Amino acid sequence: IRRLALAFPEQVAEVVGGHQCVMGGLPPSLLISSTPAEVKDHVKQMIELFKDGGLILTPRHHPKPISIPVQTLRLTVPI
Repeated sequence: IRRLALAFPEQVAEVVGGHQCVMGGLPPSLLISSTPAEVKDHVKQMIELFKDGGLILTPRHHPKPISIPVQTLRLTVPI
Protein backbone atom coordinates (compact mmCIF):
# COMPACT_ATOMS: atom_id res chain seq x y z
CA ILE A 1 0.00 0.00 0.00
CA ARG A 2 1.31 3.40 -0.93
CA ARG A 3 0.16 6.58 0.78
CA LEU A 4 -0.03 9.38 -1.74
CA ALA A 5 -1.35 12.90 -1.63
CA LEU A 6 -3.45 12.13 -4.70
CA ALA A 7 -3.09 15.69 -5.95
CA PHE A 8 -3.69 14.29 -9.43
CA PRO A 9 -6.09 11.39 -8.82
CA GLU A 10 -6.82 10.79 -12.51
CA GLN A 11 -3.15 10.15 -13.25
CA VAL A 12 -2.70 8.02 -10.12
CA ALA A 13 -5.74 5.88 -11.01
CA GLU A 14 -4.36 5.36 -14.51
CA VAL A 15 -0.89 4.37 -13.28
CA VAL A 16 -1.84 2.07 -10.39
CA GLY A 17 -4.83 0.52 -12.21
CA GLY A 18 -5.02 -2.79 -10.36
CA HIS A 19 -1.27 -3.05 -9.72
CA GLN A 20 -0.97 -1.21 -6.42
CA CYS A 21 -3.16 0.25 -3.73
CA VAL A 22 -2.92 3.85 -2.57
CA MET A 23 -4.33 5.58 0.50
CA GLY A 24 -5.65 9.10 0.65
CA GLY A 25 -7.92 11.13 -1.54
CA LEU A 26 -9.67 13.15 1.16
CA PRO A 27 -7.86 16.45 1.74
CA PRO A 28 -8.50 17.87 5.23
CA SER A 29 -9.40 21.22 3.65
CA LEU A 30 -12.29 19.52 1.83
CA LEU A 31 -13.53 17.91 5.03
CA ILE A 32 -13.16 21.07 7.11
CA SER A 33 -14.58 23.75 4.83
CA SER A 34 -16.81 22.08 2.24
CA THR A 35 -20.54 21.53 2.24
CA PRO A 36 -21.93 18.01 2.70
CA ALA A 37 -22.86 17.97 -1.00
CA GLU A 38 -19.29 18.85 -2.00
CA VAL A 39 -17.87 16.09 0.20
CA LYS A 40 -20.31 13.54 -1.24
CA ASP A 41 -19.49 14.64 -4.80
CA HIS A 42 -15.76 14.28 -4.15
CA VAL A 43 -16.21 10.82 -2.63
CA LYS A 44 -18.31 9.73 -5.63
CA GLN A 45 -15.65 11.06 -8.01
CA MET A 46 -12.88 9.15 -6.22
CA ILE A 47 -14.94 5.95 -6.21
CA GLU A 48 -15.58 6.32 -9.94
CA LEU A 49 -11.91 6.99 -10.71
CA PHE A 50 -10.82 3.91 -8.79
CA LYS A 51 -13.80 1.70 -9.66
CA ASP A 52 -11.39 -1.09 -10.62
CA GLY A 53 -9.79 -0.97 -7.16
CA GLY A 54 -6.56 0.39 -5.85
CA LEU A 55 -7.75 3.08 -3.43
CA ILE A 56 -8.26 3.15 0.31
CA LEU A 57 -10.19 6.39 0.69
CA THR A 58 -8.91 8.13 3.82
CA PRO A 59 -8.25 11.64 5.03
CA ARG A 60 -4.69 12.70 4.33
CA HIS A 61 -1.98 13.28 6.94
CA HIS A 62 -3.99 12.29 9.99
CA PRO A 63 -6.88 9.86 10.41
CA LYS A 64 -9.13 12.41 12.12
CA PRO A 65 -7.98 16.00 12.41
CA ILE A 66 -9.69 17.53 15.42
CA SER A 67 -11.41 20.26 13.41
CA ILE A 68 -13.31 17.82 11.17
CA PRO A 69 -16.82 17.15 12.46
CA VAL A 70 -17.75 13.49 12.84
CA GLN A 71 -20.86 14.13 10.73
CA THR A 72 -18.62 15.17 7.82
CA LEU A 73 -16.47 12.07 8.15
CA ARG A 74 -19.61 9.94 8.01
CA LEU A 75 -20.34 11.44 4.58
CA THR A 76 -17.22 9.73 3.24
CA VAL A 77 -18.62 6.25 3.84
CA PRO A 78 -20.70 5.12 0.87
CA ILE A 79 -23.98 3.49 1.79
